Amino acid sequence: MNGHEHYAEAERLLAIAERGSTGMTDLTTDEISRMTAGAQVHAILALAAATALPTQRMLITDSLQGWFKAVEGVEPEVDD
Repeated sequence: MNGHEHYAEAERLLAIAERGSTGMTDLTTDEISRMTAGAQVHAILALAAATALPTQRMLITDSLQGWFKAVEGVEPEVDD
């Protein structure tokens, strides 16, 4: 998995855990806790990957496009 995939997985797991904690699914308390812990791990890995991105004059790379898509659901426009 790359950084933006970790971010998306963290969001997915948190959404499932939230539905479980509000009684919308049949998840047990232990399953909700495991999903929340898994989401935290993926979020930390996403943060580590984002921190490793270059900070000066970032070029629009495949990895950066993946971040835009994961965070905002859209792909950035690339200037030619």
